[in-house]
Amino acid sequence: MSFKSSSARSLRRALLALGVAFSASVAGSAAMAGPCPDPAITSMRISGVSFEGGQAVVGIRITVHNRGAGDFVSNPNQQSVLVFTGNSTRNTILRQRFARLASGASFSLTARLRAPGGEFTPSVTALLSYDPDIYIDGNPRNDDCNQGNNQRTLSAADINDAIAAARSRPRYNIPDNAWPRPVPLPSPIPFPWRP
Repeated sequence: MSFKSSSARSLRRALLALGVAFSASVAGSAAMAGPCPDPAITSMRISGVSFEGGQAVVGIRITVHNRGAGDFVSNPNQQSVLVFTGNSTRNTILRQRFARLASGASFSLTARLRAPGGEFTPSVTALLSYDPDIYIDGNPRNDDCNQGNNQRTLSAADINDAIAAARSRPRYNIPDNAWPRPVPLPSPIPFPWRP
């Protein structure tokens, strides 16, 4: 009985020592890493609605911005932006991998959702997805400082509203930004003009 209790105490001490050592090494690597990156999904909006064969095709524009003070530098296969429909059963409509994102930089991508409209329209979620071992891969430059800003959802009601608004407009399928923009005129020639 004394052998079991002494070995249990030794095991407990060893595990405690390992836990303390592990915590100290993680804290030390974070302190040595300097400013940390914070990739975040900062925007998710409907960029347009068109109709193909009677079905609505909804463009969804997602923007990822590095809000952190450090550059995000990683291997291309360790993280991606996932855009999917549904909650319990996910249907991925877009997966975009990325490897680098400088501090303050951003990139955008557009997902296309074929939506019937009405009660069968799903919600759409954009999510920054990381490999499970990204925090223990020895690279502090790919450790996201804030996991709380890595997801946004566009509700089915918002998508249905956009489809209904597009159906009520004339069907020209011309995006709002396609109209000619004003062209700046050259600076005026001083008067009187002399060659």
